[in-house]
Amino acid sequence: QSDGASTFPVFDSFTGASIDPRWTVTTGNGSISQSGGALNFAYVGGEDNNWWTSKPEKILKLNDMPAGNFHAEILLGNYTPLDATHAGISVYGADNSSYLWGRYLRFGDNYFKLEKIGTGGAASYASTSLPMYLAIRKIGATYSFWSSTDHVAWTKTGSDYSDVTFNNIALGGKEWDSNNLNFSMDNFIVRQIAATEPTVSVAAPVTLSPGTMTAAGSITVSGVLTITAGTFDAADKTITLS
Repeated sequence: QSDGASTFPVFDSFTGASIDPRWTVTTGNGSISQSGGALNFAYVGGEDNNWWTSKPEKILKLNDMPAGNFHAEILLGNYTPLDATHAGISVYGADNSSYLWGRYLRFGDNYFKLEKIGTGGAASYASTSLPMYLAIRKIGATYSFWSSTDHVAWTKTGSDYSDVTFNNIALGGKEWDSNNLNFSMDNFIVRQIAATEPTVSVAAPVTLSPGTMTAAGSITVSGVLTITAGTFDAADKTITLS
């Protein structure tokens, strides 16, 4: 298995009893705690809390912005969404200037929603699947929002944005009616990316198994090949998974 702390510029698996000092817990409704290898959020319903009002929700902000182009992701765990709730990852500019990307439910709107806080929905993804990996990708001065159920195939929702100043990556949620909101997150990762991500072409069927990846033909990688859980033997031209 790979060592996340050594592999990625920022990695947090939320082990231990206290939140790492790289994060800041803001003031507001609810609680954010760490236990059982997960980050746990609990918001009390019926308090009409929104980030942009005088009674904001507690959120978790990463203190330092990663340098350069990056992909930041979190695993949103399995939970039962209730009406008037929204949980996910955020491009945080200020309490009244942020994007929240995550699991949303309000009346018949039951999906993953990208919301510009205080101004309404920007885009949505028609899925109710949980757990779900949620990600923000920053390339130059713009950022975009992504999701994946398997950590392999990623789906982009919305466009490329730059209208909110990207001061922090934030994790959290909001509730704005009578229902409580309780959910967990795990495995926060930031990795550097190229402006154009690598593409892979395979000239023959590939066998992938816990062991060695082999191809009867050739595998061509355009860009940079990154292996996060295994080794590449250039002499034997094999990829060994761990």
